Amino acid sequence: MEYAVIQATGKQYLVRSGDEIFLDNLNKNIGDHIKFNVIFAKLNDTQRLINSDSCSGLTVTGEVFEVMLSKKLRIFTYKPKKNHKRAMGERHQRARVRISFSA
Repeated sequence: MEYAVIQATGKQYLVRSGDEIFLDNLNKNIGDHIKFNVIFAKLNDTQRLINSDSCSGLTVTGEVFEVMLSKKLRIFTYKPKKNHKRAMGERHQRARVRISFSA
């Protein structure tokens, strides 16, 4: 398979076998396997597109090999002329996933 479009965590990703993608808010541990929904795929040998209805034999899986926190987002709010200031921040959990195809 040359590439596939998968859907994960509310987003769509164009992936190839062996690619590494970052997924937000996955709540998985290192070594866990994930099966993705295939939107459509392009096969390498036949050079044709396959939509999700005829992709029943194709599976796209991913293995979580790193779990980390994203870069801290700094949020600053204030009210003019009132001397009111507030700084906040948050870090989202991200998982790094290695993609593999199987027919």
